[in-house]
Amino acid sequence: MNKPLRLLLIEDDPSLQEELVLFLSDFFEVIDPFFTAEEAYTQYLNASYDLVMSDIQLPHTNGLALIEKIKKKNPEQMVIVMSAYKETEYFLKSIELGIYSFLTKPFDSQLLINTLVKATAKLRQKEGIKEPTTTVLLYEGVSFDLGKNVLHVKGVEQELTAKEELLLALLVKYANTFV
Repeated sequence: MNKPLRLLLIEDDPSLQEELVLFLSDFFEVIDPFFTAEEAYTQYLNASYDLVMSDIQLPHTNGLALIEKIKKKNPEQMVIVMSAYKETEYFLKSIELGIYSFLTKPFDSQLLINTLVKATAKLRQKEGIKEPTTTVLLYEGVSFDLGKNVLHVKGVEQELTAKEELLLALLVKYANTFV
C-alpha cells in the first residue's frame, strides 16, 4: 500500500482555504489546514509533511518567515508559496529559500493543476511510490493507461494535448462519479 501524501496548508482566508482543501484532496490523502503561521509551525514540529503550501500575507507574521523556519528545520522540505502580491522582493526571497513553486492569486487553474501534478509526481518518485499502471477498458478496442496517461485505440497509441490527457485521466480515475 502506498504511503499517503501529506500536505500542510496555511491560508488565512476561510473561503479560499475551504476551496483549496476540496481541490487539493484530489492530490493529497492528508491535508492539515491552518489560518496562522504559528499554529502551522507548531503542527509542523509534531508531524512530517510531503509538501507545505503557504500564503505570504498571514496574520501576525509573514508566510516567508514561516517558510524560513521550516527550511532551517528541514532544508529538503518541498514548499509552494501563494500570494496575491506580485512584488519582486517576495518572489526573490522565495527563490532564495529554495521553494518549489510560486503561485499568484487569483490562481490560473491550469497552472495550479500542472504544478500539483508535477509536485506530487516528484514526491511519489522520491518516496519510490509507483503510480498505478492499470489499463482501463473504455470501450471495445479503446483503453486508457492510468499510469502513463496514454490512450490506445485498437492497439495504437493516440496523441493527446496536455489538457486532453489531464481531462481523460481525471474522468477515468473518477469513473461513475460527478467530476
